[in-house]
Amino acid sequence: MALMVEAAELAEIFQWMTPEQSQAARGDLVLQEQVADEVADVLLYLVQIADHTGIDLKRAVGRKLVKNSKKHPALRSGLPGFRVGTGAAGDTETHVLVDWENVQPKDADIRSLVPDVTDIWLFHGPNQKGVVAKHASFGEKATPVKIARTGKNALDFHLSFYISSVRLI
Repeated sequence: MALMVEAAELAEIFQWMTPEQSQAARGDLVLQEQVADEVADVLLYLVQIADHTGIDLKRAVGRKLVKNSKKHPALRSGLPGFRVGTGAAGDTETHVLVDWENVQPKDADIRSLVPDVTDIWLFHGPNQKGVVAKHASFGEKATPVKIARTGKNALDFHLSFYISSVRLI
């Protein structure tokens, strides 16, 4: 019940805003703190529920993303760098998305963290050079994704767009 109350408090912040007002909320520090507090409350209750019920959140989210992609195929196609359905039937592909603007891991670091990695997506800023060359061992399975703008959280929002746009097969 507490989760529902917190979700309602989050919704209440945006309830009477136009889409433009909602987007402009990013620039209002007081409003941003209110949203952050409510998002944190919702997340904490969700984590608590998962803990009490023995749910592996990573596995649950992964499975749900696959189910959602089958139920609601992506409307967008042709995103730069996306190779949809490259694996043979039954093959498992593990894609790692790297915020290369903030972290520049070596290939060995990626493979030690995610041993079954098949593809890496290197999200980087417009002024970062030689991104793919530093990941030569992945060959064509290393895909650079250069964002057009710089600025606070620009790469994070770009990465989020890709995650929400990908069609899993």
